[in-house]
Amino acid sequence: MEDTRKALLAQYSFFTLHLSRLKCLCSLILGLIQVRRVTLNSLALCFEGSASQDSKTKRISRFLSSFCFPYEAMSRYIWSRFATDEATVLSLDRINWKFGQLNINILMLSICYRGYGIPLIWKLLDKQGNSSQAERISLMERFLATIHTDQVVRLVADREFIGAKWLNWLDDHHVHYIIRIRANQYLEPENGTAKQARSLFGACSWKTLRKARNLKGVWVFVGGQKLPNGDYLILVSNIPIQRGRHYYTKRWDIEILFGALKTRGFNFEDTHLTDYQRIEAMIGLLGLAFAWVVLVGDWISQGGKTIPIKKHGRKAKSIFRTGLDLIRHKLFNHRALTYEIHLLSGT
Repeated sequence: MEDTRKALLAQYSFFTLHLSRLKCLCSLILGLIQVRRVTLNSLALCFEGSASQDSKTKRISRFLSSFCFPYEAMSRYIWSRFATDEATVLSLDRINWKFGQLNINILMLSICYRGYGIPLIWKLLDKQGNSSQAERISLMERFLATIHTDQVVRLVADREFIGAKWLNWLDDHHVHYIIRIRANQYLEPENGTAKQARSLFGACSWKTLRKARNLKGVWVFVGGQKLPNGDYLILVSNIPIQRGRHYYTKRWDIEILFGALKTRGFNFEDTHLTDYQRIEAMIGLLGLAFAWVVLVGDWISQGGKTIPIKKHGRKAKSIFRTGLDLIRHKLFNHRALTYEIHLLSGT
């Protein structure tokens, strides 16, 4: 285990942290993967040394409360490992639950990679319900200030994420967006009467409107269809939307991420943390652990080993679960993770 921790420490040395903090960070990442829990008592079980369980738990608590997590360095690292050479797709969404009287409401921007959203930048909202336009703009400003890229960025988001100020900001900053709107949202042609979006899409086949429509004072391209369940998939964009459906399907990547952070992976909802600084730091640790697991699972899927295919044609395990199981197996059996850790460098 000590060799594994040293190898992981070498990969994360770009964080330029004090050695003791970097060691604690690496131990926590290994602990998150090993026990699949975010509770401090569970994580303390994975810390080596002769100190008591209570002492180790208090050490983790102090680390989370006093540690200034290197958010910008992490975001740049995630971008360098998961951004593609072509147009990179980002997914914006919220995850929320209630712990006692505390509402944990996280606005998160993730980078889409092989069916998974990799945490890039996030913000805890001190309230219940939807994000405001100002909060979304603030999050994207952090992204642009942190990630200096000439790549085309496409943003996908669900029906919560509309508003004239927000859409105009994306236009002004050359962010291409593909966002779903509600079926009762009014769209207005250049010369004509505003109509509810659902009235423009009666068939179950995809339809692209030839001319742009006015949405809350913003001119957008529109495409959509009626779904078999009676709902509507209607997308708006500031670029021609012929491939809008293709990009929008990547919005589900962040939902897969949220599932992995919760019951299918690290059981984040079990956290007893109530301090926002500690919660945000824990999200950073989870993001690093999740990114590593996906890299390992992706390596196995693409050539390291073959993931079995069941009779229904789908893989027996997801990329995430494959990577998680391999790392956990080696940790529990005190086997070296040399190549798995080397994947973090991307070389």
